[in-house]
Amino acid sequence: MWFNDKNALVGKRFRTTADTKELLELHGLLAESFASRAEDRAGNAEEHIRRVKQLTGILVRAMLDNDYPEFTAEYADNIILASPLHDIGKITVRDEILKKGDKLTSGESGELMNHTLAGSEILHELAEAVGGGTYIAVAAVIARYHHERWNGCGYPDRLRGEAIPLAARIMSIVDSFDCLAAGCPYSKKVGVDGAAELLRKFAGEYYDPALTDMFLTKMDAIRELY
Repeated sequence: MWFNDKNALVGKRFRTTADTKELLELHGLLAESFASRAEDRAGNAEEHIRRVKQLTGILVRAMLDNDYPEFTAEYADNIILASPLHDIGKITVRDEILKKGDKLTSGESGELMNHTLAGSEILHELAEAVGGGTYIAVAAVIARYHHERWNGCGYPDRLRGEAIPLAARIMSIVDSFDCLAAGCPYSKKVGVDGAAELLRKFAGEYYDPALTDMFLTKMDAIRELY
């Protein structure tokens, strides 16, 4: 498949299916609407998607400001556009699992974790249909790998360190931060400062330490979102 080389997308140029800024913005709005409908059964999806996109923008701009190796403004833009689709695979997960207040059984946990594979497949097929080299291709990579962890304890492939695609490492940080800061069905709300403390604690264990450090230097901008 076109994303077998998990880091091959870093620094590459991506053509878009839109020839104008207006059409590209429309694509982004459609992606957000689609993603929201996939997630809204779990509650507060629209706000989560909005904040994740804004947090992604904060982090990728910090990377550009710090001259992150082989990281381009065009690739950063594609990651921002792709970010709302990170959990699109949840459209395949049963309502009773997404809305369950109690601890999930092992079978239910397995079904929930499969949203990464389902999402990547949905987006892979869509990317192939439009030619592969679009932000949808980046979204497919993010969907599959954003629950991988720096120490190899994540899923679905137990990738470790820089073997995890860069776009997915970015999403892991911002998605986790928002779930911790604002709360979500599988994470207790600890607030912005509590979320920052936990990211700092688990940098180098769950999260890319260099990217986490860059993200946490932007706490003033992050606080404004909450």
